[in-house]
Amino acid sequence: MIDITPLKQYILEDIACDIAISSKIINEIGFNNWFENQLSKFLDCSKLSSTGHRLIQTNFKHYNYEITTILAMIERYAENKDYYYERLLKQHNSNLEFEAINGFEYISLNDNTKKITKKRSKQTSIKFSNEDKKESVAERKLKAHIAKINSLNIKLKAAKHDNTL
Repeated sequence: MIDITPLKQYILEDIACDIAISSKIINEIGFNNWFENQLSKFLDCSKLSSTGHRLIQTNFKHYNYEITTILAMIERYAENKDYYYERLLKQHNSNLEFEAINGFEYISLNDNTKKITKKRSKQTSIKFSNEDKKESVAERKLKAHIAKINSLNIKLKAAKHDNTL
């Protein structure tokens, strides 16, 4: 039995919809064709888009969906599970090697422009902070209005009731 421990960190819990869709496709084209398609189209981190950017990376959520779906389908449909586990692990390891050499691509927001940069690091997620966010006109007007209301010193006196009816 092949040890799939390195893939366990990528497994997601609730992907029933993806499993149902994949099952339907497998029934139409066969498990082997589906498996080869998944490896080549959805788990190849070295593939580039027409703009020259990577389509999939191991730190993308979509990568987790694909790994989880493929593992579930191997359990359901594969006759020689060890062969498919080995192929999946081989593809995963080649993705990790590719990213170790080429780094991750991530989007950083600088001067309100999207710029894709490459980093040779172990960064696994994109971090956006609200600290750099500029205050909008509406927010400034609201703060000024609240400050104006707070500056008013309105004193209310209790009303006297005449109980002689």
